[in-house]
Amino acid sequence: MRLNLTGKFTYTQESFLDLANKGLVIKTLPVEVKYFPDRKSRVAGSIMKYMFQTSKIIFRAYRDYNPLKFFGLLGLIPFLIGLGLGIFMIVHYVTTGAFSPYIFVAFSAVYLVTLSILLWIVGILADMFVRIRLNQEQLLYAEKKRRYDDRKREADLCH
Repeated sequence: MRLNLTGKFTYTQESFLDLANKGLVIKTLPVEVKYFPDRKSRVAGSIMKYMFQTSKIIFRAYRDYNPLKFFGLLGLIPFLIGLGLGIFMIVHYVTTGAFSPYIFVAFSAVYLVTLSILLWIVGILADMFVRIRLNQEQLLYAEKKRRYDDRKREADLCH
């Protein structure tokens, strides 16, 4: 009742990621499967397509469950590049007294640092939305449980 899946490709990976992120225990059950070598796989018709679809699921799950870390790391890349360019510009200005001929490098540094700050802000906002989603999932679970209990009670009364 705690699963809330939104993927359109396959529910198995998304289910495992959702359960793991909710701290629920995942156990294995041994299952015997008869293998038919001539049968074409309906799950993985194309290995590259399957790999791409699965990567999308993992990427989205990481973004949705750890947005602060996701956008923090994403923002770190332009920040470090912008910081490096900014340090270069400061050193160049201190040694020559002018920004030219590297004025474009200065604009690039400002742009990249601004981009990283914006990505970090998006991460903070997305982290706030995670809290809202968790609250909504609790409400949805309570409603599902209430409906299930009501139906179970009705079924018990009929017997």
